[in-house]
Amino acid sequence: MFAKIKCNSHDSMNDNKNPGIVLLMQREDATALLYADPHNPMRHLQRGILHSQLGYPDLAAADAYRALTLFEAMIDPDSSEYRPRKKVGLDAVELISSSGLVDRDTSMNVHVGAGGSDYGEPESYDDDVDQNGHMEEDEEEEEGFEPISQDEYTENICNVYILLVKSLVQCGCMRDAYGFCIQAMSLQDSELKSSFGIFEEQLAIIKRSITDRQRSGQQTEKCGDSTNNQDLETEAEMLARFQPSDLSAQGRAKRVLYPWNTYEPDR
Repeated sequence: MFAKIKCNSHDSMNDNKNPGIVLLMQREDATALLYADPHNPMRHLQRGILHSQLGYPDLAAADAYRALTLFEAMIDPDSSEYRPRKKVGLDAVELISSSGLVDRDTSMNVHVGAGGSDYGEPESYDDDVDQNGHMEEDEEEEEGFEPISQDEYTENICNVYILLVKSLVQCGCMRDAYGFCIQAMSLQDSELKSSFGIFEEQLAIIKRSITDRQRSGQQTEKCGDSTNNQDLETEAEMLARFQPSDLSAQGRAKRVLYPWNTYEPDR
């Protein structure tokens, strides 16, 4: 099931409010629901979209990576100590990004079922890990949760990759973005849907980042020597010898006081 943006604590918000304030209020609700439902990958995806719309691609990448980790644990339970699941009976925040994602050119849906690197791992709040690395939970907690379904994986996994790749590109983490982009392009057709072109576009941006850097270096070397400008490589020649290892592995993120940070205002 999916619906338009709805945040339970702020249903009475007026349309004429500052869009930034509205997004911050929605983020507050999404975070509260995430704390109550921490192993639900859709919750992380929901908040990641809001972080992207608020202009924090680093935080969006972290949320998307957590969502991906949980979805991958559903396919391969041995890949993570966390079990993807959703809290039964918890009101859902279901989002449709009406203005698109990251660069506002792609509409994304987050589908939530009726029941419910350096990017970080899904938080474990009240669960314990036994000596075999599996989660120990009391029966009362188990009764309040249900597994993530295959349909939920299929409906959401492509959007997770879109958010992750675009956010990493915005941060300048091109090597990681390239890896996840290639990974996404190998999804099954039922999961990839009509989004292959989005990843092709991101792949072109990623590759262009290295040609731009190389061209800038060549121009610096030949600065002042106009007779050698004709020797500059063309973009096609640069792309012909493209190697993923040449991509930038380090990106940048804004160092700011987040609007929701009320506990360390002097940071």
